Amino acid sequence: MIFSLFVALSVAGILIGGHKPDYRKLKGIERTGVFKADVEYYRDKSDVFAVITCKPNPVSNYPTWIMVKTGELQNPKIENGVVGLIPLSGGINITYAAKYDGDGEYRGRDFLEYKLRKFKHVGCYFGTDST
Repeated sequence: MIFSLFVALSVAGILIGGHKPDYRKLKGIERTGVFKADVEYYRDKSDVFAVITCKPNPVSNYPTWIMVKTGELQNPKIENGVVGLIPLSGGINITYAAKYDGDGEYRGRDFLEYKLRKFKHVGCYFGTDST
């Protein structure tokens, strides 16, 4: 009886320090040329932030891009070889912070249009030119 109560409490997340997080983690993007981003999660009072980091491009002075899959059409100005993905940030050593919106998605402004985007999937992409 005590064992079943312990199992029920731990499944419900009621035990001290073992509560279930009230946010969703970002998923990776499975595409050729896109690799996994390093993501750390931080809480500030009731807000949750994901800090996204990508390793530098192995080709010197070429950018790395943080790309997200939003479900929206890609900006036609972007010629990046990964159709359907939108860049949030780009550079040599890049980090980006996105805020959790409470509906299972994160929010962030894109690199080119500064338009607010909602996303669940994130990845990194090595740029192929230095511009």
